[in-house]
Amino acid sequence: MSDIHANKVFDEFIERLEKTMLGPIAYVRGDEKRFSGCGKPGAPRHFHAVLAAHRRLDPQFVRDLWMSLAGRREEGAGADARIYDPSLGGLSYVLKFIHQPQGDWDLGNLDLYLCAPGSAMNSRGRRRLARHSERLEALAVEELP
Repeated sequence: MSDIHANKVFDEFIERLEKTMLGPIAYVRGDEKRFSGCGKPGAPRHFHAVLAAHRRLDPQFVRDLWMSLAGRREEGAGADARIYDPSLGGLSYVLKFIHQPQGDWDLGNLDLYLCAPGSAMNSRGRRRLARHSERLEALAVEELP
């Protein structure tokens, strides 16, 4: 699969997750591809990502959705989705190839989670943040006994 096609698959994955979750998915994605030195891939293009949403993501659903779009590989490889544990250094792992010639990265919707109160933003950004806050408030009301 070409790098351009792989990026399109990831974009479709995020779009479908957002439709399922009824809200934006924030992500940091690291792209990895290594060559063997003989002109052949040592490891084909693959992604490592950390995802965040306004409600808990089900790891099994994330795995199944990814593999339905990207395919299943031989010997059980394909996708490994887990609940984030900050003590495991996941962000460092995701971005381990950021400075390598065949490494790349992408991110999306981080402004919804990292926006400092009172920071300068345009009207579109304020509307996005307001919609996101409404989703969070509605979720909190749903969880009340």
